Amino acid sequence: TVGRTAGIVYYNVGAPTDGGPSSGTIGNVVVRNHANNCLDFSSQAMRSVGVLFENSNVRISDSNIHTIRGNGIRQHGGIDWMERNLLMDIWDYAIKVTDGTTSDVRNNSIIHAAAGVTVLSTGTDVVGNVIGPDVGTGIHLGGGDTALVQSNRMSSGQAISQNSFF
Repeated sequence: TVGRTAGIVYYNVGAPTDGGPSSGTIGNVVVRNHANNCLDFSSQAMRSVGVLFENSNVRISDSNIHTIRGNGIRQHGGIDWMERNLLMDIWDYAIKVTDGTTSDVRNNSIIHAAAGVTVLSTGTDVVGNVIGPDVGTGIHLGGGDTALVQSNRMSSGQAISQNSFF
């Protein structure tokens, strides 16, 4: 999206093999203090993103993403695995999955974010995450009709929400 900034970007990279991501691995990385100060924060399209995957097949694990004025990890299309990451002080969604297939969000810790995990696609597993304290909605399902949500621990304002208009 024009005007959006991101700490790490994968765009149209790789193809899925063996049912998992093959184009890249991000591990033991810190993305922090990322803000797009020149832009209007009232527009979601203009906010920054810590890590952005668009139509790519990537694994991010064991990383620390914090103090982001926008989304922590944003996935749009592709097959991605997001596991064992710490996300904190995120202005919008800590993890947002859209238009992906068979993506995994597992064993992440999310502290102080507007929303924890938001799934707007099918086939996404949200398993074993620790969400809260200070997280608005823990897990939001907005169209992920085949999402698996299991064994998550939440201490947030609204644990799980589901609708089709998000």
